[in-house]
Amino acid sequence: MNEAAHKPDDVAGKVFGIAMFVGGVVLLALVFFWAYHMFGVWDKREILKAEMTPALVGGGIQLGLLFVMAYVASLIATKGLQLYGVCRGVSAR
Repeated sequence: MNEAAHKPDDVAGKVFGIAMFVGGVVLLALVFFWAYHMFGVWDKREILKAEMTPALVGGGIQLGLLFVMAYVASLIATKGLQLYGVCRGVSAR
């Protein structure tokens, strides 16, 4: 007989997986929103007046943090999809 037919349907796992996926997507949207505002607020005249080394270091740190936040948010979304798939009985390959 088919094992999937005898498996109980894990509704809580599916709901948690979907919620985790949606949470990851929301976090990704927030990162992109912050990036848009962070780089859209810069006044080009002030950048030209600023010393280059502190401006480059500050911008590099901001870019690094945005990358890390986007990477973590995408990991959360991926784990949510994997959890949902496992609860449906679909194995990841």
